[in-house]
Amino acid sequence: MAITVSPSSIFKHILLIRSPLCVTAIAMSFTGSLSRIVSPKWIILTSLFLCMVATILLALGGGKPEDYWSYVFPALTLGGSGAMLTYTHTK
Repeated sequence: MAITVSPSSIFKHILLIRSPLCVTAIAMSFTGSLSRIVSPKWIILTSLFLCMVATILLALGGGKPEDYWSYVFPALTLGGSGAMLTYTHTK
């Protein structure tokens, strides 16, 4: 018996998985004026730390569906935030 998957269910699944990454990246893109208050090197250092924590969380997540909310979701939010902060404040 062949398993059929509709394109709309694939689209909904991808949208659900990528949502935390997109939302946090868009929110962090508005932090450009933060470099007037805090030195950009500290912002970049913090953002690289967030990316490192996200990588560790993804490595610890077992790949099971029950690990999504405890490992994958925080990793995507922290990784998206860290990557966008690095991109925004690097000249």
